[in-house]
Amino acid sequence: QQFRSRDPTFCCATISISPSENKIVKNCFLEQQFFFFIPILGLSKKAVDMQKMSIESLEEWLNAPPKQLSKAEEKSLFKPKYLDSLIQFVGQNNGKKSKQIESILESMMQWCFLNKRQEYLQNIYDFLSVNKASLKTAWLIMWSINFNYLFQVYSKDTILTAAACEKIAKDLVVGQHSERSFKRLARLEDGTFAYLATEPELKLYFYIQPLTGKWKFSKQVPLLSFS
Repeated sequence: QQFRSRDPTFCCATISISPSENKIVKNCFLEQQFFFFIPILGLSKKAVDMQKMSIESLEEWLNAPPKQLSKAEEKSLFKPKYLDSLIQFVGQNNGKKSKQIESILESMMQWCFLNKRQEYLQNIYDFLSVNKASLKTAWLIMWSINFNYLFQVYSKDTILTAAACEKIAKDLVVGQHSERSFKRLARLEDGTFAYLATEPELKLYFYIQPLTGKWKFSKQVPLLSFS
């Protein structure tokens, strides 16, 4: 058997059927080869397809019956190039699939801000600035307003009230489509506000400085200081 990689989710095995004599073995190896594919456990073919999804494929998926996505599949949709199709779908449909897309848009916003994906954030901001007519539902309008506000705070130092800090924290680590619990923790010695969002097997610590609006987050382990 000779194994060669053909696809991230499959192994290709070359099998030669070999009679007992050496001379025939050589001829058989050169002339008679059969191929089969073995799925590698733990990798989803659909996940790979979604990561390479074209706009046309995305449209097909949007119009298919709703199906629960893995975290990797959902994250593969966190790209500005998909934004127009996702927003248009929510604006034109109302149902379980629309709620799923709302959740994806919310998670995209959270992921971009928490991980400070500057290029993605700028692209989303630019798109929303020139495509306001696409925001055809109350949820999309509020999502856009919220994104623009967070982008302004992210882009330049902003003095925030305690209530504003808590709202930003809740928007970025909980949101409307999450069932995570949320609570305020004791402030750090430098005055930084601290919050904790939890779900089974996950703790998200969020920190924000009221005098600058700068934030950080940490998974599982709390920070001792903002710096």
